[in-house]
Amino acid sequence: MTLSIKNIKRIITAWKPSTFETYKKTFEKYGGSVNMHPDVVSYFMIHHDWKFDFFHYEKDG
Repeated sequence: MTLSIKNIKRIITAWKPSTFETYKKTFEKYGGSVNMHPDVVSYFMIHHDWKFDFFHYEKDG
């Protein structure tokens, strides 16, 4: 396993890989920036083949 800066940050901060569905549910619950609305993200994923990495933080598991 290669420990890149990205991986080290995840280990230190306890952020876990996530999914678009988790991102969407969290956005609906807590809100967020208009330019990162799930519909906007989905559009770019579908129509422009953009790849996004999603992460979430679990407090106490």
